[in-house]
Amino acid sequence: MRPVTAGGEKSMELVRWKSEFNLGLDGIDEQHQTLLDLINEVWRLIIAKADPQAVMKVLEELEHYTREHFRDEEAFMRAVGYKGVEAHVREHEAFVTRIEREKRGAQAAGQLSLDLLRFLENWLIDHIQGSDRAYAEYVQKRSSGSLLSRFFRRFR
Repeated sequence: MRPVTAGGEKSMELVRWKSEFNLGLDGIDEQHQTLLDLINEVWRLIIAKADPQAVMKVLEELEHYTREHFRDEEAFMRAVGYKGVEAHVREHEAFVTRIEREKRGAQAAGQLSLDLLRFLENWLIDHIQGSDRAYAEYVQKRSSGSLLSRFFRRFR
């Protein structure tokens, strides 16, 4: 999924996917790219001064997709026996709690905080480069990556 503006053109991005964000786990990397795309779509809508309901709709899509991604990621970590899964789950829970709080605030104020967008961008990049990279390295030491492919095929 690659969101675009109404005219079909890509506009200013808050954050651009970089090759160093790749973990070498195709399904996870694709999900991370989609999360960045959704963050960028919220950014584009804000810049375009779109209707607040449109912004909230994409924010809700981001929240829903994030929960799905976290569920998949946590199931994968458990499936491969990653010892740091519980700490990782707590990071995910803290993130979801923050999004829920910010969403309530945005609904009450009628607009989304730009601080939320910076938080989303920074948290996701830091999380990918830190916690996610740690379990990706664990997986890569244990297998040739075929384990991830088999895991994600179960969901398709």
